[in-house]
Amino acid sequence: MFDPRLLSWQQLRKDVDQCDLKLCLERINYFWASAPFTPYYLDWKYPEDWPDPWTLVSENLYCDLARALAMLYTVYFTEHKSKITVDLRVYKCASSGYEYNIVWVNDGEFILNYSSDVVNNKHIPKDLTLLKIFSIEELNLDRY
Repeated sequence: MFDPRLLSWQQLRKDVDQCDLKLCLERINYFWASAPFTPYYLDWKYPEDWPDPWTLVSENLYCDLARALAMLYTVYFTEHKSKITVDLRVYKCASSGYEYNIVWVNDGEFILNYSSDVVNNKHIPKDLTLLKIFSIEELNLDRY
């Protein structure tokens, strides 16, 4: 029997293949922002423990990092991937200590998982410190 979450994710990827990039990213951001929230599921310091795309969707556990990872996986598995650059970035706010896990597309032209909307790098406050960048190559997504 097929997992309905995997089927829904597959349909999302098919749907956004037909959209322009901005609409594609807006739909992906909205889809994953609506996923059920689970605090403290993944830790950015241990990417070797991160699940593969299908396990992540099937487990249905989404902390902020897992949502960003799901967004990145989704973008990567669309027809748009050949026309864009995308990575996952972890930032920390100096004043609050909060960590932001964001998907950085086309050098910050589009940013997912920062707010409920797709924004750009002009929306990132200056007091955020970049902690880590995870590239597509580092995540070894070509193996899928």
